Amino acid sequence: MLVERYLDRLATRVIRETLDVDQPPLLRPAKEEKHGDYQVNAAMALGKKLGKAPREIAGPLADALAEDEAIARAEVAGPGFVNIFLDPAWIGARLGDDLRDTESLGIEAVESPQKVIVDFSSPNIAKQMHVGHLRSTIIGDALCRLLRAVGHDVIGDNHLGDWGTQFGLLIVGMREWGDEAALEADAIVELERVYRLASAKNKTDE
Repeated sequence: MLVERYLDRLATRVIRETLDVDQPPLLRPAKEEKHGDYQVNAAMALGKKLGKAPREIAGPLADALAEDEAIARAEVAGPGFVNIFLDPAWIGARLGDDLRDTESLGIEAVESPQKVIVDFSSPNIAKQMHVGHLRSTIIGDALCRLLRAVGHDVIGDNHLGDWGTQFGLLIVGMREWGDEAALEADAIVELERVYRLASAKNKTDE
């Protein structure tokens, strides 16, 4: 259960029903605990639009918000902020719901799922792998899992194709610089040595 999403929808509805106007609630986490858990700052933006003092607008909003089960109290502060104090029992119940949701663990699905392609890692298979490839693979896989968790249709592409150029360079390079003894001793090191030479020459000699 995403508390901010719930509060944002609640405040949007309250503004529409109370003031007969569509206005984003401008919901923000409170900077100090004494000011509650969240602030609704819409009254500040609506003052000029409605021709009223922001505090005059904030009062009815606070009263309407306080009627919801999620809110212990809502107070008007300063020039027209609405400070929201969440009900601990309500939060506890929502956390309990999330814990019982063993399938999605309380993660809400996005409203408009998209097809997402994550292209990650994709090492050059003619060269040795290193820790950078591990980092990219972990980040890419984590992104795929996160996106799937919220409902997107994800294609994770760890691309290992297009080997023609790399192996063509290795074949030509082995003919020109290859060392059979070195290949027997450590094939990976020798192949990379040759690949680097061939790749460098390919830039100046097609």
